[in-house]
Amino acid sequence: MFDQNYANFIWSIADPMTAAGSGAAHEAKKAGWTEIIEHMNTFFEGSGLCDADQLSVAESVLNKALENQTLRGQAQANGKVDFYSSPKILTTVEDSVIKAGEQHAKGIGWVLSSDKVGEMVELLKRMGLFEKLRDEEAA
Repeated sequence: MFDQNYANFIWSIADPMTAAGSGAAHEAKKAGWTEIIEHMNTFFEGSGLCDADQLSVAESVLNKALENQTLRGQAQANGKVDFYSSPKILTTVEDSVIKAGEQHAKGIGWVLSSDKVGEMVELLKRMGLFEKLRDEEAA
């Protein structure tokens, strides 16, 4: 289950502070993240997925949905209420879920079958794996 420490960590990555101020906008966004995290916890309850995997699934589906031209067109042509009540939204999002799963499986399969694990270690190094592990331990 997502907890507030994890939420704060995700928040710090997603939108780092750029200037000093009242904090009002930051607090409003943080409240939005709290609601998203609560919804994610409820949605994935019983799935057996850890926090990071839950986030990965949700972000992968979101990214595929953002690539979908049907959804993009409907968002441009409609208001929010009409967009979410469209008869096509369920099937289009389902397609996004399927594509996200296929691409994830393809990527993992490629890394494993192409003897790319050593290169993956180098990529993780460049992404700051060591530092993130140390920072997480210090928190």
